[in-house]
Amino acid sequence: TGSGCSCHLVIRHNDGLMVIAHAQPDAQLMGWTVKVGAYFPLSVRYASARMIAAFQHDETRERLLSMMLDPGEDPSDLRRRLARLREDGFEMHQSGIAPGVTDISCPVLNHLGVAAAALTAPIVDGLIPPDRQKVSVLPALLATAAELSARLGAPRSQPTT
Repeated sequence: TGSGCSCHLVIRHNDGLMVIAHAQPDAQLMGWTVKVGAYFPLSVRYASARMIAAFQHDETRERLLSMMLDPGEDPSDLRRRLARLREDGFEMHQSGIAPGVTDISCPVLNHLGVAAAALTAPIVDGLIPPDRQKVSVLPALLATAAELSARLGAPRSQPTT
């Protein structure tokens, strides 16, 4: 990605998430990586799950929401969070599964304008200063996600809800 940090590409696979690729720069001595082939449940705790769910058409997003939440949990907070992700086009947030890690995630859109994947960079807190995360990591991740989206034939505008 040119960001100087590791990242991984995640797709929805059956009722979960699967890492299909990852990259780690040679110069990076330490960091957080996720193995290719790793399979995770579709959960609100994962940045990639939120990103994939956010960039779906309404019906699909609602179905994913019901899979991501615990039984009886109110979906309204998650709906608002996903709407904000669609508006921003990315998420930068403390990891829901790894303390001390900040996840930066962007959608990779397909020819229908919905997320085919999420490109996520998990950054161990303290390795890359927060100001550099916003000025170098985020733009590099967004550019890479846009390039992948273009290769998948994504329209220039994001999907409407």
